[in-house]
Amino acid sequence: MIQVFCLVVTFTSAINLVLSEEPTMFRKNSNSTKELEAIKVAKIRLDNEIQTAINNHPGIKLLESIQQDFISNFHPVLRDLELLFDGYKTCTFLVDLTYEDYLQKVTEREDKAQLDQFQKMINKWEGKFLVNYMIQSNIMFARKKMDELLDEKGILHSIINEAIAYGNVDKNGAAWISAKNQAHEFSYNMLKHTPKKPCLVVLNEFKTDLKKFD
Repeated sequence: MIQVFCLVVTFTSAINLVLSEEPTMFRKNSNSTKELEAIKVAKIRLDNEIQTAINNHPGIKLLESIQQDFISNFHPVLRDLELLFDGYKTCTFLVDLTYEDYLQKVTEREDKAQLDQFQKMINKWEGKFLVNYMIQSNIMFARKKMDELLDEKGILHSIINEAIAYGNVDKNGAAWISAKNQAHEFSYNMLKHTPKKPCLVVLNEFKTDLKKFD
């Protein structure tokens, strides 16, 4: 009787660990959401810093040109990243519906070995969906580039200071062009190459793999 009780407790704990408060197979969504929010905050901060420089030095038209460069080249990065993340979240919602259905089937069988096997497969597929949308790598790259722009010794602050002091950006012109090109290429590649497969294609592959638990 004690052995049966211990088995039930162990199995119930395993179920609770899998289910948590809200069943989802995407454990890393919260981190991506926080990182994306940090990029938004950084963008707003940079917008404000550029506008402040313009307000404090109204006679320097070059600052307005820098502002337009920032809007034209760096705002789309956040916009495209948000679109990609929205598509990813929509896909994960559809995937979670299937996940919850199979999780219920597996847990009702009260077979801990099968539950462990199921969770291993889910972890594998979580990684596949992340790779398909390149969510983490894209967000990490964008966060890194935004942090570089926030750096007071970085290229954006350098050209702002140079414009204020000398009225030109000859010293850092090439570096600024390079930064803008990187932003443009990042958005282009993100739009062209992600997701690698349409959501429904990967979802059907996921469902096929889950049939072993029917």
